[in-house]
Amino acid sequence: MRNHPLAAIAALIALGVLPALSGCSSSSGDRAGGDRAAGHSSASSPASGGPSAGAGASSPGPVLPDSEIEAPKGSGKFTKKEKEYLSGRVPERMEPAAVLDLGKEACQRIDRTARHDKDAVIGALVAGEIPDAEPAVTHLCPEHEPLLEAAKGGYPDGQHPKPAAGRYRTVSAGPACAWTVTGSGGKVLASGPGTGGARKDGTYTMTVPSGAARLVSSGCYAWVRA
Repeated sequence: MRNHPLAAIAALIALGVLPALSGCSSSSGDRAGGDRAAGHSSASSPASGGPSAGAGASSPGPVLPDSEIEAPKGSGKFTKKEKEYLSGRVPERMEPAAVLDLGKEACQRIDRTARHDKDAVIGALVAGEIPDAEPAVTHLCPEHEPLLEAAKGGYPDGQHPKPAAGRYRTVSAGPACAWTVTGSGGKVLASGPGTGGARKDGTYTMTVPSGAARLVSSGCYAWVRA
């Protein structure tokens, strides 16, 4: 018999297989991840920029074959899209419905925040703050694909080798936001606030020149394509 859904989720979080859904219970008016803007650590964020599929997007160890992914008795059947989301994502001895709930939580969080501040969602996607965001949006709430697309090519706080050339803006930067773009040999190509951009209406802008070797950002939370 499989574990109770809530107990299974708690066990996987404790083991590090699935992350805790931090911020999922925040009010709809909150900026997603905004409380981290003044010093967000991107230790769990994607190093190459862009929206994260979410830690726990693929489960280490054995997973249930698709033929065994079934909805609990008496609750109806999974839809085609739900089955696509669950395929290859359900650890053995865990209820598929519990895994599906994680995806639905991601969609609900995106939907709640997007009603008030779409930029906040885009920043949270770039920073990897919403677990399982990419597969959840793709299969469970495709109406939010434009937000996922807008987050692609962005960079969270941290160090990023060979950043793509272009113009970027912050979506939830703190007052201590600072960044440096260097070329080969460590030559500073742009930095800020100051020569790399200017604060306007609470937003910093940054231009990464072609051939940049590294971007280092702190206190800026997330950069998105301008």
